[in-house]
Amino acid sequence: KGKPRSPHGAAEVWVDLGPHPLAFLDAVAPGEVDWCTVEHLDGPQSANVEFTWISGERRILVHIECSRVTDGLVLREIGTGGFVARYEGYREGSEFRTRLSAADDAWNGPDLMEVSIRRFVEAVATRDPDRVLVSLEAALRQHAALVGVWERCWR
Repeated sequence: KGKPRSPHGAAEVWVDLGPHPLAFLDAVAPGEVDWCTVEHLDGPQSANVEFTWISGERRILVHIECSRVTDGLVLREIGTGGFVARYEGYREGSEFRTRLSAADDAWNGPDLMEVSIRRFVEAVATRDPDRVLVSLEAALRQHAALVGVWERCWR
C-alpha cells in the first residue's frame, strides 16, 4: 500500500510483492518455473504474471496478480480451484499480528515476518539450521524464480 517508490511501475511492484506468493508456492510445492511459459500483462502499478511451475512430476498453472494500492483496502488472497484464503496484518495494541482466513475458519497469530526473523536469530544463536523457516536451498529457488520472471518480463 502506498505511493510508488520509483518510476519503474510493474517491475517495482513485482520486486516488492512477488516474493510473497513465490515463497508460498515453493513452500507447498517446491519446484521451479518452466521458463518457456512465462507471460505477463501490466497496468500502471500492477504486475500480472502467468507461468507453469514444475514440482516433481506435477505441472501447476500459476497466475499471480500484484498491485500497488495507493488508497483503500489491500486485498491479499491465494487460492486454487474454488478455495481462497486471505491474509491480513493488523494491530492489536502495540503489536502487529497476522490473520489467515478461509470460508468460515480463521487463525490469528504473531506477525509472520517477526516469526521468521526470530527463528533466524535462534538458528544463528543455537547453530541449528533447522530453526529457520526457509532453508538456503528454498531461498535460492525462490530468488531464481523472482529474478528470472523479472528478467523475462521487465528487463
